[in-house]
Amino acid sequence: IGRCLRREPVLIHGIGQNIRDWIHVSDHVRGIHQAIQYGQIGEVYNIGGGEKSEFANMEMAKTICDFVDEERHERIGTSRELITLTDNRPGNDRRYSMNTAKLQLKIGWKPTIKLKSGLRQTVKWYINNPIYCEKAR
Repeated sequence: IGRCLRREPVLIHGIGQNIRDWIHVSDHVRGIHQAIQYGQIGEVYNIGGGEKSEFANMEMAKTICDFVDEERHERIGTSRELITLTDNRPGNDRRYSMNTAKLQLKIGWKPTIKLKSGLRQTVKWYINNPIYCEKAR
């Protein structure tokens, strides 16, 4: 998001077909909190967005670019021109996926923020907090 807003190349490894399990930070933090509060010491609880939030990196990059264009009132597709393919990292996995069944069954946690609405919210946050983003960078 930051690179897109700064009009820098948005780097995508390989051809962008690697699949990741995406989750909004608020859902992730809530999952950690509930695992600490209600989980058993020594147990492992996976936190992820679930099967409906697994998308290829290229698809996510295009969605982010489009949301940035919408928020900046630019022609949709303008930011997609920033997408730049780069060499795949050695050992880069084709897919990362999380089985969150234990966390859902034993603790009752599940993600509540829909991926695209959460992503749009995150893009807006970056746009509305440029000083924080620059300091963090």
